[in-house]
Amino acid sequence: MGAIVSNTTLQRQFYPFLRGEILAEGEQTVDVAKWLQQQLPPIAHRISEGITYMVDHNATNLADAATVNIELTTGAATVHIIESIAGKSDFDFEILEEPTTTGGTPLGSYNRNRASTNTATATAKKDVTVSSDGTIISKSFIGGGGQTSSAWGGSWGASGGGQGQDFGGGELILKSNTKYVFRFTSRKAANKARISLNWYEVT
Repeated sequence: MGAIVSNTTLQRQFYPFLRGEILAEGEQTVDVAKWLQQQLPPIAHRISEGITYMVDHNATNLADAATVNIELTTGAATVHIIESIAGKSDFDFEILEEPTTTGGTPLGSYNRNRASTNTATATAKKDVTVSSDGTIISKSFIGGGGQTSSAWGGSWGASGGGQGQDFGGGELILKSNTKYVFRFTSRKAANKARISLNWYEVT
């Protein structure tokens, strides 16, 4: 279970919640800190390395059938991404691979390790116009408002038509030098949307 470390005279530690006893010389114990870290999603391990980035965008007062499009174009690095999409009311969410797009406004990304000076090779835009979907690699419908995220796996909605969540299959590895669009389509008037992308890059 996790990383195993040898216990020496200077390293003896008391783990009452694991064994309830002091370890003898030469015994082995679980390195709890390392074990707990290993339980985190892979993206969490990359933050301290300064190679994890984020983009967030909010939109309000959306009409029925209105769309919010966030385009992400990868560079030479391999992008491992987790998306999180929230809405006030019913919405569809799709991920498009290699769509045809025009226009849009650059959307700045931020390093999740604020002490790092690294910058992302992937670039983002908001409000692009999609003329051809390319390949729709993921599609979800969320009723009664809520959130869709690939971080955990599973889905639920709140009672009374409030917030709910639809979790996808986990981390997605994108193609290099490829365009993607993360599309929110409102299915109610006066809707609100939030699109959050978190990724790390491996060269």
